[in-house]
Formats: sequence, structure tokens, C-alpha cells
Amino acid sequence: MKKNNHNKDYLKKKTLIFIIICCILYFVFKLIIYTNGVVFFDEGVYVGISKYFASLGKIGYFEGIRPLALPFLLIPLQWVPFNSLFTGRILGMLLTISAIPIVYYTTKKVFNENSARWAMIFFSASILMLRHGGYILTDIPAYALALLACSLAIDRKYLFAGIAIGGGFLFRFPAIAVVLPILFYIIIKEKKLAKIIEFVFGILIISIPYFTFNFFHYSGTFFGRIFGPLLEASSHISGQAWIYGNGGILKYLMSIITTDAILLIFSLIGIKQLLKFKKKDYLLFASCIILFFLYFSLMVPRYEPRYMVPVIIFLFPFAGYGAYIIIKKHKKFLPWLIALIFIQGLVFSVNSALKDGTEHNSEIAELIKSYPNEKIITNSALPLIYLDSKAEMLPGPNLGHIYLAYLKENKSQWLIFNPDCYPCPENDNFCIESFNNRLSYILSKNNIEDCGYLHGETTIILTKELQKISKQECLKKINYVSLPEAEKSVFIRLNEAKITEEGEIKNMDYLSVIIQEIKKNNLSHTLVLVSNKTMPNNSSINFLRILNETELGIMTSKDADTFDYINKIENIASKKITSIIPRDDDWINKKIEITENIESTITGSWDTTIVPIKRKEIDIYMVKDWSNLEMYDLDYLKEMYFMLSKGDNEIGIDIPVDIITEENLEEIISFIDYISFS
Repeated sequence: MKKNNHNKDYLKKKTLIFIIICCILYFVFKLIIYTNGVVFFDEGVYVGISKYFASLGKIGYFEGIRPLALPFLLIPLQWVPFNSLFTGRILGMLLTISAIPIVYYTTKKVFNENSARWAMIFFSASILMLRHGGYILTDIPAYALALLACSLAIDRKYLFAGIAIGGGFLFRFPAIAVVLPILFYIIIKEKKLAKIIEFVFGILIISIPYFTFNFFHYSGTFFGRIFGPLLEASSHISGQAWIYGNGGILKYLMSIITTDAILLIFSLIGIKQLLKFKKKDYLLFASCIILFFLYFSLMVPRYEPRYMVPVIIFLFPFAGYGAYIIIKKHKKFLPWLIALIFIQGLVFSVNSALKDGTEHNSEIAELIKSYPNEKIITNSALPLIYLDSKAEMLPGPNLGHIYLAYLKENKSQWLIFNPDCYPCPENDNFCIESFNNRLSYILSKNNIEDCGYLHGETTIILTKELQKISKQECLKKINYVSLPEAEKSVFIRLNEAKITEEGEIKNMDYLSVIIQEIKKNNLSHTLVLVSNKTMPNNSSINFLRILNETELGIMTSKDADTFDYINKIENIASKKITSIIPRDDDWINKKIEITENIESTITGSWDTTIVPIKRKEIDIYMVKDWSNLEMYDLDYLKEMYFMLSKGDNEIGIDIPVDIITEENLEEIISFIDYISFS
């Protein structure tokens, strides 16, 4: 009996030593990678949220679409006098390394001790785990807990399985997806409602505090307050953006092959062997692999290699079993396999470290940390790591949006922005030219506090106080020396000129007065007709023919063939239509067809759709309430234009033809005159 106890103690010590070795191996590889200085956007977000909670909302930043487990774990680290990035990554490393014993426990539970050891070895040198682990990120701890939940379910510890998956959900929302296969597993295995309730109760124990927070933090309906952040997060991840590229089954499969081919090979060996046996517990893990792979491949229309983290984590047990089978039959391969796995991790780590390091100016970080005012506006999350003030982050697609927010926010003395966060599609010269002109104009019209690099991010700090450095000094510091000198320009879009059933252009008499006023002030303008089945009558045709200095545009419509309508208008009016306007002012999820004469499009500034022609943006909409066509107050419109004119070289103004009436005519003319003389 004593001998058996001695053997058990020996095996426990041996296992513990093996786990520690794998943790150290991972830590060493990751330590090498850290030298490249890469910092991820999301790391700044989680630190900012943690500062928000640690200060009870006085500083930092809050974003509702983020799960809250990691920010809450980071709270105590905001009270120590150390760099938040350094302390946060210590926590990130601990969370990642804690996944190693989870992989061991799970693999041993489903297979055996030797398979579990191989699974840990695979983890410690997995390229995807090395690439995304050890940072202030949530993927690995979330999906490791999901893996643990499955193993606990197999062990019939359903309450703890629910607690584990609830914890994974609070790290990363999609982790909750494993609830479905676990529920099916419990139903098939137990056939008892009590066991299902036990599992669900475990989920509720840990997740109810999150939903309680939502209820008291947000406003609105009961459902909206509790589930609103989840719905918003789902909408965010399902939104398509060209900068991410498209995903798909083949693309993600190739992603796994290029990062963790060795792991995939041994997983397939393990799965092939398992198909010969009647043991079905492994099917729970297989179903999770398929579920996550198909979800991120088919349901999320953007490509992110890190979305394969759950797939890789659930493959570790199979790979461990596959390695065990091979080594059991061919022991001579043991040192070669260990060497191969070790070399994979080492080569990736060294290669990552040897890549061009990210440039970082510590004085920029210290400057941000010293910011004494109440609030900053930024489009990047990296300043949140150093900021000890409140922040509003606007990472949208348009520099004009964040600039306008900075001008309107009286409490914000600084605008910290990364111009590289507004990338243009490759070879889109229209986009590049437009952005360079806007950036040049903003730097010319504003005071500059400093420029430089923050963990590789180009960082420009504008100030409402006295200018510290010149535009030329700033551009030299960030290698933007080739920016052109941009001049201010204004264009007006006379939008949605509808043709009535009688063939008359709606409000044509007042529209004529407005066009004459625009021409008198030498302002660029486009009259946009609405595509429909009604053709203009003679008076409308004559009106169109005399618009010598007016560009004609067309708004697409579901009720008519837009391009057939363009041809008919061009034939009867003897005037080319050169601009096309989408309904709702964006091309998102719309079919884009461009004919030969179409030279440009005018859309809302939020639209990031790639179009093969020049795109102009509307910055000021004159209508406040579309339900009753109520205009904004003239003073408000003037204030908006004045602020934009301080930093936006091309300002687009939308005047719907429907509001050009006798009641509004004087105000519209006054605004046009103000634009011309300001």
C-alpha cells in the first residue's frame, strides 16, 4: 500500500515538473517575441476600461461591447506605481500559462497521461498560441475555460462545467457557443432535466453579476439594458470592413496549415485512430471544433487569424493522442518529434523578434501621461495605456468625424490620433489624395503639441493651447514629408430632386433661385435626380438644359432601372450625368455598377465601401428631422461650418430639394452666402 502511494506521489511530482517545464518553455519563447515591441489595439482598450472601473469612472474609457472579466482582473494593477502595459502583460502571461494545465487535465480526462503531456508540449510551441498569448487579450483564457467546461461535463461535474463556460463567456462572448454541444451531450448521456438545470445554474452563478451591471449601467427597455451590449458586440463582429479582408473555410484552413501544420497532422492521426473505437466522449470536442470553425468562417465576414484560437485549443487533446499513438508504435521518433516541435516554436519566436521592431518614443508616452486636462479625444487605444485622464475613443472610418468631435468638445484640449488608422485600399489614388489633402489642411489650421511614435503607431497630438512644434517639424518626425499643401474647397449637393407624376421637378422654381445663388458665389454643386419611371416634362427638360455650370447626378432606386433612366435623361436633356448617389448615402451591401460617364459618387462620411471612382463626402446635413423636414437652426449650421473650415479642406453640404420651399428659402440663401464669405 505504501509502495502504491509512493508511486502515486512520484507520478504527481513528475507531472507537476512536466507542467512547469512546458510553462517555462512557453515563457521563454514568448519572452523572445516580446522584444519586437508589438502592442495590440485591444490591449489599450482593456487597460482603458480597467482604469475606468478602478477610478469609478473618473478616468479611462468604457466600451460596452467588451466582456468585463479581463478589465476587472486588471483593476488592482491600476493602483500600483508601474507601467500598465508591463503589469497587464504579466497578468496576460499568467492567464495564458494557466491554460497549459487545463489542456493537460482535459486531455488526460478524455485520453491518458502520455497524451496529456504531448498536448502540453504542442501548446508550449504552437505558433498561434505564441502569437496571441501573453498579451492583454482574452482569446486564450476564454477558450481554455470552454475546453475545461467540456472536460468537466464528461466528468459529470455539470455545475462546475457551467461555471467554467460562464467564466469563458465573461472573457470573450463567442465562448458561450459551447453551451449547445454540452447541452446535447448532457441530454443524450443523462436524460435528466435536473442535470441540465445544474449546468445552466452554473452558468448563471457567474454571469448574473455581468447582466446585473448591464441593467444598472444602461438605460432603455429591460431587454435592451441587459442584452444590448451583447447585440451591439454581435453587430460589430458581423460588420464587414475591407481592411480585414474576407474569411471563408479555405482561407481559415490554410491559416491553420501555415501556422500549426504539425499540430494539425497529429490531430488527424489521433482522430483517425479514434474512429476505430466506440468511445464517444471525444465527439463533444470534435463538435466544438466544427462549431467554432464554421462560425468564424461563415458567420463572421472578416478575416482574423486569431479567430482560429478556439479551434487550435480544442485540437490539442487530439494532437496529444495522435503523438502518443505514433510514439507508442515508433519510439525511435520520440527525440525527432520533440526536436521538431521545439524548433517550430524557436524559429517562430526568433523570426518574430528579428522583424523590424516597432519605433517607440518614450517622450510621447510621458507627454500623454502628463496630460492634466479632463478629457482627450482619440482614434487609437494605445494612448489609453498611459493616460490618467478621461478619454473618448472614436475609431471610425473618417478623420473628419473625430476632428469635429474634438472641436465641439470644450473639455478636450488635445486630439491624439494615428493617421494610419485611416488606410486607403491599395491603388485607390482618389482615397489617398483626399486623405492627404485633409491631413495636410488639419495640420495647417491647428496647433500641434507633438508628433512621434507610440509602440509603432504614428501619433499626432493637436492642442487648443499654444503650438509647440510646426507642421514641418511634425511631418519630419513621422516621415510624412511628402504631404501636399491643401486649400479649402466647398461643394453643395442638391439632393433628391424628384420628378412628380406630371413630370415636374419638385420645387423647381425655388431650386432655380438656389442654383443661381450658388453660381453667384462660385461654389461647386451637383443636382441629384432620383431614378424613377416618370420622365421630366418640357419645362423640366429646359431647366436641365440651361444648367451649364451644374453637375448632374443620379440617385439609385429599386423602382427603376437607374442606368436606363440615365440614358433617357441624357438623350432628352443633352446633358451628361457624371455622378451617382446611393440611397442612404452608402454603398454597404449594395451592388455597385458604374457606367462610362460616371466620374464620382457622393456619400456619407461613414461609408468605407471601396468604389472604383472618386468619392466625395457629405459633412453637413441641413435637415434635423426627416419626418417633418425640419431644418437645423441657421446659427447651428454656421457653427458647424466654422468648425469644419478650421481643418477640413473639402466640405460637403447636403441640401435636399424637398426643403427648398418658400419658408426655408431665405435661411438657405443666408447659409450659402455665409459659406462664400467666411
